[in-house]
Amino acid sequence: QEMEWGGQFGPEDDPTAEYQPEGEEQPEDGFAKKFNISDPGFRYQWHLHNTKDRHDINVTGVWEQGINGTGVNVAIIDDGLDLRSEDLASNFFKEGSWDFNDNGALPLPRLDDDQHGTRCAGEIAAAKNDLCGLGVAYGAKVAGLRILSGVITDVDEAAALNYRFQDNHIYSCSWGPPDNGISMDAPKGVVLDAMKNGIKNGRSGLGSIFVFATGNGGGQDDDCNFDGYTNSLYTVSIGAIDRAGRHPYYSEACSAQLAVTYSSGGGSAIYTCDTGGRRCFDQHGGTSAAAPIAAGMIALVLSIRPDLNWRDIQYLLMTTAIPVSLDDEDWTKTAVGRLFNHKFGYGSLDAYALVESAKTFQSLGPQTSFHPAAIAVNSKIPQNVKGVASVLKVTAEDLLEEGVRLGRLEHVTVTVNIEHGRRGDVEVVLTSPNKVESRLGARRRHDAEKTGFPNWTFMTVKHWDEDPVGEWTLTVRDQNNPEFGGKFVDWRIQFWGETMREVVNIQAKPLTPSTSTEDGENAEEQLLNEESPIVTVTQSDDGSSDEEGHTASPGETTEDAGEQEKKEEGEPLSQPPKTPDDKATSESKVIVDKDPTGSKKLGKDKDNLPVSGGHRDGVDPAQAEGSGFEPDSEEEVASTASRTLYAFCGVIGVAGLIAGYMTRHKWDGRGQYAIVRGGGGAIGGHGRNFENDDDDDIDLLPRGLRSGRFESSLTDYEEDDNYNSGTGKQKQQRRGLEMESRRQLGLASLPGDEGEFELGDGTDDEDLLSQSKGGDVAVNKKKKGGALSSSRLTKQATSSPATLLVEVA
Repeated sequence: QEMEWGGQFGPEDDPTAEYQPEGEEQPEDGFAKKFNISDPGFRYQWHLHNTKDRHDINVTGVWEQGINGTGVNVAIIDDGLDLRSEDLASNFFKEGSWDFNDNGALPLPRLDDDQHGTRCAGEIAAAKNDLCGLGVAYGAKVAGLRILSGVITDVDEAAALNYRFQDNHIYSCSWGPPDNGISMDAPKGVVLDAMKNGIKNGRSGLGSIFVFATGNGGGQDDDCNFDGYTNSLYTVSIGAIDRAGRHPYYSEACSAQLAVTYSSGGGSAIYTCDTGGRRCFDQHGGTSAAAPIAAGMIALVLSIRPDLNWRDIQYLLMTTAIPVSLDDEDWTKTAVGRLFNHKFGYGSLDAYALVESAKTFQSLGPQTSFHPAAIAVNSKIPQNVKGVASVLKVTAEDLLEEGVRLGRLEHVTVTVNIEHGRRGDVEVVLTSPNKVESRLGARRRHDAEKTGFPNWTFMTVKHWDEDPVGEWTLTVRDQNNPEFGGKFVDWRIQFWGETMREVVNIQAKPLTPSTSTEDGENAEEQLLNEESPIVTVTQSDDGSSDEEGHTASPGETTEDAGEQEKKEEGEPLSQPPKTPDDKATSESKVIVDKDPTGSKKLGKDKDNLPVSGGHRDGVDPAQAEGSGFEPDSEEEVASTASRTLYAFCGVIGVAGLIAGYMTRHKWDGRGQYAIVRGGGGAIGGHGRNFENDDDDDIDLLPRGLRSGRFESSLTDYEEDDNYNSGTGKQKQQRRGLEMESRRQLGLASLPGDEGEFELGDGTDDEDLLSQSKGGDVAVNKKKKGGALSSSRLTKQATSSPATLLVEVA
């Protein structure tokens, strides 16, 4: 069948024309010849092998071990993936792909500027051949999930995040709400449910890995904690550094940022493949380019350790990241001696260190959480820098409660209700018992929103491994602007981490990277000079039992914690306690001037060094290197099915979200304009806009420093030519997909279904049985008086409860 293509592909009309790079060529050091690399663009891929100033991701030592991502599938949720690119064709994973914009099995780029996803895919898995360059994990496969090129629904987005999540292991997402320093949006309803479902049930219960770019709004004082995709504990949030290891102006900072990796800035950009047969591109940039590089590194890890769960991956990224730009004043020590910076997270990702640590890492135990009652403050925020502080005291007994048993802290989330006439004037800071400060919400000069923070959740990774016992203080400060005032209404904190274990071992093994990075100080040698205070927990390889005898899989969330989370969602925080026993220990007061950080600043002090360690013994390295994605045993399938049933029962109650889902969406074509430094101009792009009737708008935009062209406006699906165009068969397939995705996520039928699907013109009498590989979903259509009974929409036996159609007959 002939492929359908639309639009122009770059400056030439011939999409097969080869692109000639303009980037800086690296001095030859013999590695390409030694490793038999014939890709002509490899000499421009400084982020992979930097022979000039040695700032790169340190991946060549991984490749030399034969580790290249084989066996791992990475889904690119974006504007399409060009199958005609000869650098991607051999690594294209068709079975994991879908076009949600045009309802087809192949996510082909169709708009003139549908290039973003292809370029991101090339960073991850461009083949080792004679064209362009290499991907970080050039042996991995990439799938395309096209959602950014037209009107989609919440269910489309949810389905993309869960699409074939037993086969797609990593989801690379270089998009998000507008990076304008004004937006404050988060996934809700069915989209949030899909993210939770992915980490609970994806990869046979080990959890899907969601990698998100932090955003390009740094120049607008934007903060990635105002983006609900990047400040979610379920996602890996990745920012950017430039070729010199410095923080580029565009990359957003926040307490939820786990780490950074290389992208554009300082006159350099990322070299990758482009749309068209033999096209390459040397000006890819923004945090859009950083996130796929991180996804590629994670693919390298999963290729040798497919048994690691989603929290294991976050832990490994955190403990092997290398601090850079140590003269930046925001570097401070955490309670356990690691270095953290809101601009850099825990530092720059190092592929060699990451893979070496993963080889012997013992998985974290099941996740649990402790969330005390909400604290009512109801205090006016003074017009000064002191602010209002509210204190919560956590005791050791709290953490030992049945259903909590929190032994190791990982993420901390804080949900606030703050009323204010100008949201951008407000700063929110969390201080731990060890005086470690997380800046949860930064001031934003462009944000004049009058709604304040209505039930908004912040997240921080700065307190990982910290002892949570003691007083936690949330401070809300207001810029000295008498024209606008506000009130700190209430807040709620939640501690997430590893369930307590019986046996605890102390381990302090430094990690030995293969090369050093020149960054003023030799950060990697410094890593070897300090002991790690990390507490390591021993558990069996097949799961461990708690005191009650419950056996949990490595990535499983404990049932009590999950139940508590569901109860807390949507509750008003300021609900008064019903009994004195329900009341949390707290106080409100106006704070006085004090050290705003509460922790020692670093600068270039050689005594303040990053801490290594955190990788765990207990897994046979030989076994790990030879491991692969083996079929589940009958017991594992039964266990997965049990967890799956529990997960879906919990979301049945969200049927009331249908009205919000069915509100109309439209394009507004708003793109993000920025200049790649040294890149020769702005790079174009487009985005996706949700405009809901309840003013709950979410605009999803690519984060590749691109601008927009495409516009359309819809008022109803019945008036939407994109939605209703095509034969009755095509409309049936699309509606069937949406119906099935809602059914699998525990939601009610689509409005107007009433047990039947209407068929348009052109429907014949053939039986449409659309089979997907792996037995995921089948839509069985039988002609019945011009309509199809919804009872004919059946789900085949499968261990993949939230996966959808792959190919349509």
